[in-house]
Amino acid sequence: GEELTKVCPRTLEICGLQGSCTLIQGAGQKSYNVINQFKGVDHFVELDVEECPFGLGVRSICLDPFYTVAADLKFYRPGDVIFIPALVGHELINGKTHSGFFIVRDQGRGIIGKGRFDFFSGFYSWRDPKNPFARIKLPDSKTKLQYYKVTGDSAKLVLSQRSFPGLPTI
Repeated sequence: GEELTKVCPRTLEICGLQGSCTLIQGAGQKSYNVINQFKGVDHFVELDVEECPFGLGVRSICLDPFYTVAADLKFYRPGDVIFIPALVGHELINGKTHSGFFIVRDQGRGIIGKGRFDFFSGFYSWRDPKNPFARIKLPDSKTKLQYYKVTGDSAKLVLSQRSFPGLPTI
């Protein structure tokens, strides 16, 4: 019930849609995450950016840019590993290439149904031409890519490499 900051209605809408946002305030910045919704109004919590700089997904799981997907939790569980062969080798912002593996760390309000995912790209908007996911049209709902749910030892290896539920050290 405590007021954290004041923003315009458009910023509030964007922060709610994305689930987390970073706001520049004076000489610094603060990050916020939707913690719940009450009577149609989003309630936020200030993030500890040392622990989870990109925001929190379901069950307070840290979001991992370019490796997190939001999914419909009626069909997927947090920690499920998804493999998309078409993304193997795509160059990321840091110059590394993508493995094609993603981890369900979040749910999206508009992500309904099996095989529907929202790809998290950190501070890079889907409109940003530097965003590698935008270059291959992942934000476009008409883009159809083959995907697989990974299980067993292969899934455990991916979870370990991405330090699920935390973040890999850089």
